Amino acid sequence: MKFPAFRALLCCAALGVAAGPARAADMPFFSPPDAPIDAQAELGTGWYLRGDVGYANITSPQVIADIINATARTGSISGSIGAGYQYNSWLRTEIALDRSVIRPNATGNPIWCPYTARPLNSPTIYDSDTGEVKIPSHPAGYSYDPNETCQARTTGNMSRITGLFNAYIDLGSWFGFTPYVGAGLGASYVRTSGAVSYYKTSDGSPYAADLSPTDGYPLAWINLQNGNYENPNLAWAPQNWNRNVSKSSWKFAWALFAGASYDLSENFKIDIGYRFLNSGKYTGLAGFSGATPKSYDLISHEVRLGVRVTTD
Repeated sequence: MKFPAFRALLCCAALGVAAGPARAADMPFFSPPDAPIDAQAELGTGWYLRGDVGYANITSPQVIADIINATARTGSISGSIGAGYQYNSWLRTEIALDRSVIRPNATGNPIWCPYTARPLNSPTIYDSDTGEVKIPSHPAGYSYDPNETCQARTTGNMSRITGLFNAYIDLGSWFGFTPYVGAGLGASYVRTSGAVSYYKTSDGSPYAADLSPTDGYPLAWINLQNGNYENPNLAWAPQNWNRNVSKSSWKFAWALFAGASYDLSENFKIDIGYRFLNSGKYTGLAGFSGATPKSYDLISHEVRLGVRVTTD
């Protein structure tokens, strides 16, 4: 090998050694083939806003004990907004706030519920010989129709609002695509409510009967099927069987992220990714039927689609 060529080779090797550490300092993972690695962003130029919508598959969402989800999962649409800062080509952090809602419901079997209290008189008894009134008619009680039924509709509502501080590592850009991973810590405010409402089987209207006695009739029921006096253990008053229950609590939350963004323009990115969110252990509401609530980990597996807009 001639000396000039050997000297040129040494110069090239020295330049390669000097360039290598500089690129590694900018991107600690690997360098994209189609774009130079940026140095640290100029202070004040890395701010961005973001918004997301997603589908959340939430594990064991027993909001109220009367509603048991056999598959142990319920789908929910979620949405979030946030603001962040891009420090350099591979590190960014943000704060984000999101909300998801679950609304399970169930309809029970028909139960007896009288719509109206029907006053009845006893029959007049006559002397068969003289035809005179032997025992006059008198108030005998109230009748009920066993065919008058209602259905109970139990509904639940779980609203979860989560605030997270997230950190992301961007893994380089290829033809406008930037994969990333991330993690977040924060808190979830979980509010659950349950209600049971009764509706007439005949026409679906709300059950709101007034069984208050009138005209001095005695407080007794007469079963029209067998003619016996019975007490169905109902109050002689307007009937309102609807009930409500609710509770709320704060839970520690943490999340893991993975996804990729695509540059539509210099200041606008679309983002698709996966989020694992754990909002801690939660106990559902006690059921109206006496069912015992269950405790479970409130975990979400989510697919999210969003946008990021830089402000510089």
